[in-house]
Amino acid sequence: MGLKKRNEAELSENQRDMKNQRHELVAILENFLECVEEILVVFGDIALVHGIARLAVDARSSVNRSSPPRKDLFYALKEIFKNRNQLMALVFMFSLIFGQFSLIPFLSHRLFANGGLPESSLPSSI
Repeated sequence: MGLKKRNEAELSENQRDMKNQRHELVAILENFLECVEEILVVFGDIALVHGIARLAVDARSSVNRSSPPRKDLFYALKEIFKNRNQLMALVFMFSLIFGQFSLIPFLSHRLFANGGLPESSLPSSI
């Protein structure tokens, strides 16, 4: 009987060790996959910027270059502010980008509540 209990104890200890090793392996794989994901995002961003740059070069080559370049540094901005459609596009982009800063503080409380976490775990920087 004593031998049987000892074998069962060793077996359960081996099973616990294997379970711990499995959990460690899963944690290592999760960290690896997070790194791979970040690398893929960086490569995707690089590809996107490269594609946009190629489109910009193609668009610039089709523009008529008969007029001499302007010496005024703010010439392009002045031209944008003269055109109402371009000005409205800039205002729209400004409101899209900076509107997020006023929306996110209100969303964080809702997201924490949906996740089942207490609001005390929110950072209190505000």
